[in-house]
Amino acid sequence: ALRPPLKTVPLPLKLAGGLFLFATSVPPQLKTQAAALAQQAQQALRADPIVTMELGAGVEVGGVFASAASDDGSGLVINCQLSGGNVWAECTAFGVATE
Repeated sequence: ALRPPLKTVPLPLKLAGGLFLFATSVPPQLKTQAAALAQQAQQALRADPIVTMELGAGVEVGGVFASAASDDGSGLVINCQLSGGNVWAECTAFGVATE
């Protein structure tokens, strides 16, 4: 599947409207797939020594700011919040459904 284009949200809106964005950024039919992708991203980030050096060993993927799906629904891109120690960051993860 081709990576679907993701329209990102400007940082001031992310900071001001995070809770609203977290509740509305993923369509209901993709919430399960987005949660699975976020979990896999979290595992990969925790296994990366550079990420854990910068953000700490307990990196957590938080709310999703924006998402996009391919036309056939097999590809999903999420832009989400990362938390680790006293640091906040964001990441973009792309996943392809194999089932």
